[in-house]
Amino acid sequence: MPIIGEESVAASDLEGLRDPLVGREIDANEPLVRCSNCDTIYFQSSYEGLVQSNRGQCLTCKADKFISLRFSR
Repeated sequence: MPIIGEESVAASDLEGLRDPLVGREIDANEPLVRCSNCDTIYFQSSYEGLVQSNRGQCLTCKADKFISLRFSR
């Protein structure tokens, strides 16, 4: 369940994606994390929920390592 690094991503690469835990469209203005195995993207708050209720495992692939995302403009 650890966050193992940080990665830069363009906000335009996130258009149309949804957080699978809450179903909301990804918003580049909110803190985000990405599963290091399957690239599923979550809001930081969803990641914290996964840590509390799903042993920190990704809903898509069950991996437990995530990468913090920061945005290049």
